[in-house]
Amino acid sequence: MHFACVLALWAGRVTGLSAKVRQSPWELAQMWDKQTLASFSVPQLDAFSVILQGECPLLSRAVRCRQRRRPGLARLRRLESSYLDEEAFLAKRQAVAMMRHVWKNYEQHAFGKDELRPVSGNGTDNWGGIGQTLVDALDTLWLMGFMEEFDRAAVWVESSLSFSKDLNVNLFETSIRHLGGLLAAFALSGRAGLLAKARDLGDRLIKAFPGAAPEGESKMSIGALDSEFRKLLNQVGLPTDALDSALGTAEAEAKPAPISSLPSSDINLGTGAGAALRLFCCSLANLEPEV
Repeated sequence: MHFACVLALWAGRVTGLSAKVRQSPWELAQMWDKQTLASFSVPQLDAFSVILQGECPLLSRAVRCRQRRRPGLARLRRLESSYLDEEAFLAKRQAVAMMRHVWKNYEQHAFGKDELRPVSGNGTDNWGGIGQTLVDALDTLWLMGFMEEFDRAAVWVESSLSFSKDLNVNLFETSIRHLGGLLAAFALSGRAGLLAKARDLGDRLIKAFPGAAPEGESKMSIGALDSEFRKLLNQVGLPTDALDSALGTAEAEAKPAPISSLPSSDINLGTGAGAALRLFCCSLANLEPEV
């Protein structure tokens, strides 16, 4: 896609270039086709037009334009590749710096808390005290190379995080933030303690689904489960016994139990009691003011 963009510039397919160097977002939108507009940001497209006219993009040190004349195809391709590489490097460096700043403050003022209030600098457990920010950030810490920070967070999860509490949680949010965060962190690090926490949470969340087995019998039959999904979970690193515990065995999948309704929208981690979203919607309807 990048080379096609460069070729279009050089061949003159982009005919809307004005005499001025800088292009407004509206002018850029008129110049480029929809596929190109979806592939590059407005500042990038602006930089392309600037380079085409023999100028240098703003704040760029990778593109040195000594001759103010239309570059040939080979030079145009080199200039734009240099510009995109430089922009990607600077964006990565800025993202890492921002993450380091945010996490340093979270560790200092709210480590283990659900959230850090940005103005007061105080930690708060407005998710019920289950380390929402910390668990949700585990895989990000690993992927961004913050290994010491990841180790400290993982130790807290293994030693201090508990889901054994009388707490109502949203099934969707807890699944993607906590269960997903723990599984992703386990897949990256291989720390068994993280998997143990994920299994404990999964056994509690699964009770939100109709027909979930009682405590001590957590197998759940899901006949429509595709074999590729099981294969994917195996690649993540989940052992076979964990998969069978959560998803059921192949024999059970052959005779799936019918599912009569959607899962509860909320679940109590301690009691396993669920709450249906439709009841919440109905309660909101009752609060609608009279006209």
